[in-house]
Amino acid sequence: MMKRKSLTLAFVSVLALACGAAFAGYPVTSYLPPDVLAGLAGLAAVGALPTAAMSGELDVKGITEALTKQGTAWEEFKKTNDERIAKLAKGEAVEDLESKLAKMNLDLSEAGAAIKEIALKAGRPQLSGDTQERNEKELKSFNAVARAAAIEAGKSFAPLSAEGYAQYKAAVGSFIRVGDRNMSADEVKAINVGTATQGGFLVGFEMEAGIERVVHRYSAMRQLARVIPIGSASYKKLVKTSGTSGGTRGGETATPAAGNSPGWSEIEFKPGTYLSDQRITMESLEDSVQDVEGDLMEEIGIEFAEMEGADFIAGDGVNGPRGFQSYTMIANANYAWGKVGFTVSGAAADFATTNPSDKLIDLQHSLKRQYRGNAAWAMNDATLAAIRKFKDGQGNYLWGMTAPSNLMSGAVGTLLGHPVVTDDFMPDLGANTFPVAFGDFKRAYYVIDRKGMSILRDPFTAVPYVKFVARRRVGGGIANFEALKVLKCST
Repeated sequence: MMKRKSLTLAFVSVLALACGAAFAGYPVTSYLPPDVLAGLAGLAAVGALPTAAMSGELDVKGITEALTKQGTAWEEFKKTNDERIAKLAKGEAVEDLESKLAKMNLDLSEAGAAIKEIALKAGRPQLSGDTQERNEKELKSFNAVARAAAIEAGKSFAPLSAEGYAQYKAAVGSFIRVGDRNMSADEVKAINVGTATQGGFLVGFEMEAGIERVVHRYSAMRQLARVIPIGSASYKKLVKTSGTSGGTRGGETATPAAGNSPGWSEIEFKPGTYLSDQRITMESLEDSVQDVEGDLMEEIGIEFAEMEGADFIAGDGVNGPRGFQSYTMIANANYAWGKVGFTVSGAAADFATTNPSDKLIDLQHSLKRQYRGNAAWAMNDATLAAIRKFKDGQGNYLWGMTAPSNLMSGAVGTLLGHPVVTDDFMPDLGANTFPVAFGDFKRAYYVIDRKGMSILRDPFTAVPYVKFVARRRVGGGIANFEALKVLKCST
């Protein structure tokens, strides 16, 4: 076992580079020589490296196959698109090639998603010495959430010990299966420390983390934006909208000149409430083999992800996040604080037919330089498919030229030197839509999490099903309007 783990960790740096190549859309052979690929595949084949991911290990065989698949797909995509361009120049029909390119685009996206999923499953290697520290952080996090719930309810709270938290987690499992009426007195006592103010019980750290993992698979905005957990009713912050700090240069005895007085604005985000209604048959709950908690985590996570994914883009801010596309959009030449500046695509419902990449450069440079260093592109997969065909003046494809630096950021490649993140809640190309966003999202957009997810068990109102109503409080909105720009389909 130790030999397998040592060999796996020895190849992590090579595989990280390979993952970067895949996320960039490169064929893996651009980064790894054939002998290295063959070596990886050979080691996996003879069992020297794991062929299925263990805890904290990468699935070498799976990631090698996925890398090769994406590299092959990208080479075929470029070859077919070059053929399409040549036929267009001759005035010949290209419908069959357009259809073929659409299928190849899907293959590219699926290969990239497969690589990300393998990396997510592997996670970060856990060393034995980390276990105690991880458990202590988990207990501290739960006590903080439980204390906030107690304060909100006007109750006293005594922090749980490690033993008490273990009893609580075991009691939550019994609560899901049989309900509090059929639990022992000790189990009821243990679970009462996590009673939520709105009814039900706070989910444990592991279950909440499981739901979060599902949410992150669907929501690109959670990967891009700054996520702020809070324990109060709202989040407030003062932001500077104009002026300077007042600092000036001067000698030892010089009288400082007055600087421009900065303008300040207070922003406030109030989390709204999401509810997820899941139903499980009584027979399933009685079946000790079925992973009921796993099913709940998956289904609840998907519902929350779909709700917040749409809201982070276009939500109206009523009892939930306000999406960045719901703010007033204004031509960037007339930009003012409180509005989002845009540049145009050059066509009424698409990109310009001539030099379409120029419009992306216009968007890129509409963002101030101090925000460009950490900026990223956001668009849906259909828009990315169109951009994948763009070339520069030397005939080089603009997309996928360099690997992104953060393998877990959700980036699928780069465009004009910045990572591209796909989010299928972004609008399609169309008249007066805003299909592409570019900015430093961590400074531009805040996601506000009111910590403490709860589940209410209801065995009465949906017989023969038992209802589990999960409650989550999420808010969000633009915190810095300068740090985000969008592209509008318009002339």
